[in-house]
Amino acid sequence: MEGFKGFERDLTCLGYQYTIGEKYVYRGEIELCQSGFHFCTHPLNVFEFYPPCTSRYAVVDAGGEIVHSDTSDTTKSVCSELTITREVSIAELVHRAVQLCENTESNTGNFSAATNTGRYSVATNTGDFSVATNTGDYSVATNTGVYSVATNTGVYSAATAAGEGGCAVALGANGRARGAIGCWLTVAEWKSINDKMTRIDVQIVQVDGERILENTFYRLVNGKWVSEEKEDMPCD
Repeated sequence: MEGFKGFERDLTCLGYQYTIGEKYVYRGEIELCQSGFHFCTHPLNVFEFYPPCTSRYAVVDAGGEIVHSDTSDTTKSVCSELTITREVSIAELVHRAVQLCENTESNTGNFSAATNTGRYSVATNTGDFSVATNTGDYSVATNTGVYSVATNTGVYSAATAAGEGGCAVALGANGRARGAIGCWLTVAEWKSINDKMTRIDVQIVQVDGERILENTFYRLVNGKWVSEEKEDMPCD
């Protein structure tokens, strides 16, 4: 069956090295969260385990013995045979989620609004002067129209803006935002204070292609803009 899998930038997962196009076979008993090759059946579930800013993703073919979670709190499956079919972009994950996810709203007209409140949701707009918004965790909001806004408030969520003068807003904990040249990014930084997650900073910056790269996810770390391309190099 087809699935989706997240990796570190070097295509490792929990220290195990994978290669695009290769098939892997687990010799032994498989068990969720313990042994075997894990994957997700929904494209947005991968964000729970591998956040957009620091990860890579692939479409996979799961075979052999397959075990799915029987609880709503666990969003992954495990199999004994796994083929890494091809690498996939976040844009394609969003597109696939639009096709699969029940919590999806999409608009193509100008001056439109698409909104979702559920977890693992997608809100997308292609019309100009439009808004796409999500409040659920592990969600994606995207806009391609000019002067449009994509916003997310859930944790581990992503916001993207591709149209001229667009805005990508990620206000949830561990949120990421990216945009085309000229777009504006707004990201919040959170910190655990007295065992409670608290928003400690919100900043806005314009994508100029030099200090802030286009089509690159950014998040705030200690008040600095940190990109997925250079995770260890804050943008002063």
